[in-house]
Amino acid sequence: MAGGTGVAGGTRCCSVTGAFHPARACTAGVTMVVAPNPSTAGAPILIGGQVTGAPVPATVVLWQRLATQRRFHAVTQTRTNAIGQYVIARGQGAGGTKRTWYVSARDQLTSRDLRSPTLAQRVYAVVTLSGSETNAAPGDVVSFAGDVTPSHAGQQVLLEQNTGSGWQVIAEPRLNGASDYAVNQQFTADEVVYFRAVLPGDRRNITSYSPVVRISVNGIYKIKHVPTHTGRADVAGLVARRSGAGGLVSL
Repeated sequence: MAGGTGVAGGTRCCSVTGAFHPARACTAGVTMVVAPNPSTAGAPILIGGQVTGAPVPATVVLWQRLATQRRFHAVTQTRTNAIGQYVIARGQGAGGTKRTWYVSARDQLTSRDLRSPTLAQRVYAVVTLSGSETNAAPGDVVSFAGDVTPSHAGQQVLLEQNTGSGWQVIAEPRLNGASDYAVNQQFTADEVVYFRAVLPGDRRNITSYSPVVRISVNGIYKIKHVPTHTGRADVAGLVARRSGAGGLVSL
């Protein structure tokens, strides 16, 4: 049977290349995998799979529904190779929020569309955090600031600290219209503290974390408030005065 079609026990059977195999019944379909999943907002995504049981090469259409949408929309298409495999690369900026995917391919033998199962894409937002100081003294106030991408303007982020006994929420700043936030924290004792910012999960992004920021708090850092521009002449004068007074100066 030319054209790669045939009937075995009343069922059409063919290989992925369209060749007829009377001893084997093949189920026409299309598979799909996405990597990475979860992904990070702005990072590239690869979607791939295989068309089976239908003539190939075939055209594969990628469909997408955002978390805020009710319907799927076709976003791109590609052709399979000679054994039915396909790869679709979604570049930077193409996957900033949660979405659901599926792919479809037309079975030219039956003129029906093959459709893969749907796949939920989970997406981390990008959360940044920085401190105005990495070394502080008791009594110092450190300013923390950062932003969230994609924009979650109006929502709150959680500033958490860990002193060795687990993460604890210490502030809940609200993101401004530019999706930025800022908060101050005062330290009272010598300690090493770790901080992170957390965006709670919602319909658009899963719970997302900033990189951890380490702050070392120690009274020794009070020295940073002492002027450090003393020149060699000043040092020499200090030596002369200390020596003249009978003191011992070691440099």
